Amino acid sequence: MFAIGNIVYTVTGGVVSASASPLPSGVSFNSGTNTISGTPGTEVSYPVGYNYTVTVVGPSGTSNATATGTVTVTDPNAFKYCIHTKYGIVCK
Repeated sequence: MFAIGNIVYTVTGGVVSASASPLPSGVSFNSGTNTISGTPGTEVSYPVGYNYTVTVVGPSGTSNATATGTVTVTDPNAFKYCIHTKYGIVCK
């Protein structure tokens, strides 16, 4: 498997806590940096989409903030080879 590119959320104000779920196995949320990162584990079938929600809890008396996104895990063996053609690079 390959690591996903870091997904970084910018959070301002008096943050009490932050979390994200659900995420694929091997992928986690770091509440100190507000970053989703990691290497997804093996799935039973591909592709698998994880629609996650990031929840930020602010100081008492403020509303929680949320953001959503999707991490899609694809078959790491899906691309067997790539060739250069006059139309560009083709991977199969």
